[in-house]
Amino acid sequence: MSTENELRLPSATPKGKGPFVFAFIMIILAIPLLVAGYIVFVVDMIHYGITPLLILMVVLYFYYYRKYATVIDTPTSKVRGVFIGRVELQGTTRCDEPTTGYLSHESCVWTRYIVEEHYWRVVSNGKKTRVQTGWEQIDEHCRYVWFGLEDDTGTIQVDPDQANVTGEILFKKTVTCEDELYWGMCKKSEISGSTGKRRFTETTIRVDAPAYLFGYATIADDSTTPYIAWNKTLPMYEIHYGTEKDAISTFGSGQWGAVAGIVFIFCYAIYKIYFGDESDGPAGTMTTLSVVAVFTLLLYLAAWFWINYNRLISMRQRVHEGFAHLEVQYQRRADLIPNLVEAVKGYRDYEAVTQQSIAALRSLAMQRHAQTTVDKNESERQILLLCEAYPDLKANRNFLNLQQQLADTETRIALASEYYNDFATNSNARLLQFPICLVAKMTLLTKFPLITLAHNAQERAVPSVAIVAESGDAVTPPSSPNDDDSSNNA
Repeated sequence: MSTENELRLPSATPKGKGPFVFAFIMIILAIPLLVAGYIVFVVDMIHYGITPLLILMVVLYFYYYRKYATVIDTPTSKVRGVFIGRVELQGTTRCDEPTTGYLSHESCVWTRYIVEEHYWRVVSNGKKTRVQTGWEQIDEHCRYVWFGLEDDTGTIQVDPDQANVTGEILFKKTVTCEDELYWGMCKKSEISGSTGKRRFTETTIRVDAPAYLFGYATIADDSTTPYIAWNKTLPMYEIHYGTEKDAISTFGSGQWGAVAGIVFIFCYAIYKIYFGDESDGPAGTMTTLSVVAVFTLLLYLAAWFWINYNRLISMRQRVHEGFAHLEVQYQRRADLIPNLVEAVKGYRDYEAVTQQSIAALRSLAMQRHAQTTVDKNESERQILLLCEAYPDLKANRNFLNLQQQLADTETRIALASEYYNDFATNSNARLLQFPICLVAKMTLLTKFPLITLAHNAQERAVPSVAIVAESGDAVTPPSSPNDDDSSNNA
């Protein structure tokens, strides 16, 4: 079989000078970062010690940034097109035997309530006395059930165990010790400095509610149907009430919260320098604060470059993963079609339509590799021609079963092609978007080819396949309907 039309993917990792360029850039960033870090350790720790808080804010920023990037880099799949591995889905929750909310008593598939207690405390560091007030979480309860996530192509089962769930707030109430909720739903003793107020908040994922999911699809040992569950190879397992936009908004808010924390820390440090109370200890100088700012900036740049490099590599690996799923479906079709041809042999008499259909099916079976063009309707068209030529085939249970499996495989090939194209398009787009394109250019990453879906079956010529008749003469099926001649005998 000719491989002119076969897809050839570039490597997922940079080749040639790419790895050396990446290593050189990281070294360039690391040297001043280490120098600034040493100065900060010697000076900042003595004076006002804001660096640990800044490092914490930077870590928090990139924690949400990685989640945000993972979501926007992963295209949303259809349930029917779910393959083994990471998957992003959006649909509606379904459950025949749901649980109920602790406080709202709504039917739901996941529910949790937390209890916070209000406190008022006086603390002293030996030099100055302060009043602290706020809410402290003292209790938490959670329960859930397996549920189905349904979209317009089907339903897939989901195990929410160990998932990071963001639900809808259905109940929120602050009560005093006279309220039955105070002790009835929380048996914990009161904390130090309690003011006698407790706040109960319940979040849930209700039945028949919109939900977004990012997780790992797997298959049980005793089943062929995939389901979604936590997997150690993919620590990020998210279930959100609402849509993908709601999840992106949550992660974006986390990033902005970290940025706000960094700004607040620097503003507080400047305030301490110019207006600080000596009783709180030395406030440092603008020089030391400038060193801390340089250190924070270098730390951010190094982390950004490292994370986005790995982000690009991860995206490219997922493109290869999507390509592997497509290859599996081609192999599945190649295994099914010989059985289908055997089922037809008992009915065919080498009429032109039969010869042409069998030849077309066999040509499809030979396509064991992903092509740059995928025809979504060819096998269905050929099977329809066979059924019209031989009505008795419709009563053949084996034929009907093979027909259904082949039709399902063709749909899976189309979905796998779309899955691959979505990942490849996202990966190619990142190579052009600023500022992440700088990382791609420095490491010499290249684009992936896309697959074209041919909706018209006549756009692809059907290869000739000779069929040996009972008389021993070779009978060649007619050429494609686009050709001038209706038949061509060998």
